[in-house]
Amino acid sequence: MSERFNEFKKKMTIEVLVKALLIGLSVGFLASGGAILTLKLIGIALHPLYIALIVAGGLALGAGVFSAIFFPLKPSDLKVAKRLDEELGLNEKMQTMVIFKDSDAPVMQLQREDAVSVLSTKPTKSVKFRFSLVVLAAFIVTGAVFTTSHVVPVIDHTVQHQTPTDPPYILDSWTEQAIMDLIKYINSSEAQPPAKEQLVGNLEALLKNLKVDGVTIPQMQEYVENTIYMNTSSINRVNVGDDIALALSTADEKAILHISSAMLKADKNGLEKAILELKDILDSDGFMVMAPRIHKQMGQAMEAAGIDKTETDIARQLYRLSNLIDFTAKNESRYATFMASIEPVLNEASRRVPEAIIEEKVNIAVKDYVNDRLVKIFQINPPEQQGPQSGGHNNETGNNDVGDHTGGMGTGELIMGSDDVILDYEEGYVQYKDVISKYLADLLALYEDGTLPEEYKDLIDYYYGLLYGSIKADEEGEETGTPGSDGDGTGV
Repeated sequence: MSERFNEFKKKMTIEVLVKALLIGLSVGFLASGGAILTLKLIGIALHPLYIALIVAGGLALGAGVFSAIFFPLKPSDLKVAKRLDEELGLNEKMQTMVIFKDSDAPVMQLQREDAVSVLSTKPTKSVKFRFSLVVLAAFIVTGAVFTTSHVVPVIDHTVQHQTPTDPPYILDSWTEQAIMDLIKYINSSEAQPPAKEQLVGNLEALLKNLKVDGVTIPQMQEYVENTIYMNTSSINRVNVGDDIALALSTADEKAILHISSAMLKADKNGLEKAILELKDILDSDGFMVMAPRIHKQMGQAMEAAGIDKTETDIARQLYRLSNLIDFTAKNESRYATFMASIEPVLNEASRRVPEAIIEEKVNIAVKDYVNDRLVKIFQINPPEQQGPQSGGHNNETGNNDVGDHTGGMGTGELIMGSDDVILDYEEGYVQYKDVISKYLADLLALYEDGTLPEEYKDLIDYYYGLLYGSIKADEEGEETGTPGSDGDGTGV
């Protein structure tokens, strides 16, 4: 290769080297600096030897990242030639020269001489240095983290115990046993495993806090209220059904809108039918056109809403179905083969997604029961704001406000607000109390025809009992502070 060609190659090699070096250092800085800074912030003082070992580990990690980036991306002669042709407009002269560099044919010798001659007129600065500002910004930020980790002192979290002026709280054996019974109830419930894990962890943390010496009654009340908040927040994170339904509500395909509406109403039969309804629009005449539309309005809509692809069974099933429909349509032009590929996944989604939606409602019912029991065990007023039951309705203030509607948990005996604004497919945006009867009727129909398992009946009765109680209080006047009841304590 000519000397000028090697100069261009050297410049491109340096370009890759710099990028790989910055990325490798960024990873090393973040790993070591983040570890040291975290340990200092939680109050752990490190011996200089341990700090040196952490830094060495971070640099080793960075070196591995550097090698993984630099060597695969190191420009070969052909890559250099291709870039020169593209950026200098040489009409593949350089690529031809590199490919036939070992050919002794007179024509190829003349071509090489012509290519070298043309390249010799081009200065190396004619090929711009490609650089990413994102990589530079990451290097600066991680470098700042690394520097900060060596500058900040170890944070002392030692609690200065003072004689409390508030009355002390003593955890008695009955209260401790009541919390342990709640933990047993959660573990034996039909709630999903992640929901059980979160709720049990919150109750165990509450017990641990209450056993600390010097706890006062106001602190106890704060611990319990925080546990109620954490229970609600935990279920909001576990349950993504409403978030997915709201993401799908932006579609213009009726089948997907039906899926969204059925998810919001927890209509198991309707949701199964809505998913299978996709077959109707993926007919033999238009499946290659409709497949990408479904993928855009289902899979890409969930992705745009920030729904994790592996977080829950609902998300996994719908992402898998959307992606398979799109992929198969792109690679299979025969309708029969297309349907044979997607039908098993479609059938599985139509079975599993409705089941998971019902399981999420069970999560909410279990959480509501636990929170209600905590209020009664510790004889405190329910928190004024408990937040939405689904993570998809929070506003910037962190509560459940929609316009003039406060929503969420009420005060006194008003267990649950009834003025939350929700999206109903048939009615549009309405107050929850306006459609609650329809939703309950749907659930009861599922129970009557055997679709809903027997063990869910008590949880559903309890959940809707709370809702009907608060609605009656809203409509008859909150001055009484008494939830409505039909005489059996459930409100159903």
